[in-house]
Amino acid sequence: MNQPSFEWYYIDTHCHNGYDIVFTLHTIPFMSVFEIAIWDLFVYKDNRPYLHRFFTWPRNRMQRQNAPLLLQADKYNYLQHDRDSILLSFKEKDIELKLKLIQDRPVSYSAEKNLLPDPAANAYFEWVVFSPLCTVEGRFRKGNEVTPLHGLGYHDYNTGNVFLKSELKQWKWNKLYFEDRLLIVGNIEDRSGKSKIVSALAADGTLQWPTNTAIEKHQNTIRYFIDDNEFVYEETKIYKLDDIRFFTCPAERKHQWLPKLRELMAYFSITNPLLKPLKYVTTNVRYKRFRSEGILNGQIKCQTFYEEMYF
Repeated sequence: MNQPSFEWYYIDTHCHNGYDIVFTLHTIPFMSVFEIAIWDLFVYKDNRPYLHRFFTWPRNRMQRQNAPLLLQADKYNYLQHDRDSILLSFKEKDIELKLKLIQDRPVSYSAEKNLLPDPAANAYFEWVVFSPLCTVEGRFRKGNEVTPLHGLGYHDYNTGNVFLKSELKQWKWNKLYFEDRLLIVGNIEDRSGKSKIVSALAADGTLQWPTNTAIEKHQNTIRYFIDDNEFVYEETKIYKLDDIRFFTCPAERKHQWLPKLRELMAYFSITNPLLKPLKYVTTNVRYKRFRSEGILNGQIKCQTFYEEMYF
C-alpha cells in the first residue's frame, strides 16, 4: 500500500499574553473512517484549556494546490504557504483565528523520511518540518472579543501508508524552547516494543538533523544525548493542558459498518456532556498535552511543549 492512509498539517503557537494555540488540518484523518477532512483548533490560556472547536468538510470538496501549498475549504478556512510566510485562517460559528507565521528564510521542506522503528517493505511514516521556529502575528476572536497574538510558531506535516492503531503502541514528542533555539525530540514505539528516537535542532536560521539521539529520565530530570552534546533539563513546573480520547480503527476493518458506528458512538460520548462517562468504553486512543518550565544545563531558562499519544 503506497497511497497515504493518513495526512495532517500541524501548527502550534506560543504567545506572550499566555495563549497557546494548536491547529491541525487532517486532510486524511487517521481517526476517521469517513471521507472527510477535519479542521481542528485547541486554544489554551494561562496553561489551562480555554476552547476546542472543529468542523468536518467533505474531502472531495477540499481545494488543493501544491508549490506553493494551498489547502482551502471556503473563503474563511485555508492554509497557505508563501515564500516567506505561512497563512492560516479558521472560522467556525463565533470563533475566528487569523495567523501569519513569518520566517527569516523561505519555507523549507526538511524531512525525516521514516519514523517507524522497524518498517516493513515500502511502509513509511514521514515527518516534514516546514517551519520549526518563526515569529507569529495574528488575532483570535471569540464573539465580540478580539485578542491580538504575538509569539513563536512551529509548523510541520505528517503522512504515511500504515494504520497507526495497528502499527504503533505510543509516541512522545517534546519541544524545548531556550535562548533563540528549539530542540525537538520524538520517541516512537511500535507494537513489538521496538522504538525509534529522532531529534532536530533549530538555531541561527537552520535546522540540524542529529545522527544519534538518546534519552534518560529520572523523576523531573531528563537528559538528552544529541550526537556529541548533552542537554540536561530539570522541570520545575508541569502543566497538564489536555487529556483527549477518541476512536480509531485498524486497517482490516476500516470499510465495514461497525467501525463507522463505533466512531459515531465515540463522537457523541465526547461531545455530549450526558454521555461523557461512556467515552472510556467507546474510545481506544488517548492523547495528552503538557507544558513545563525549567532549567537547562543548570543555568538556562527553558520552556517545553510536549505530547503523549497512546494507541
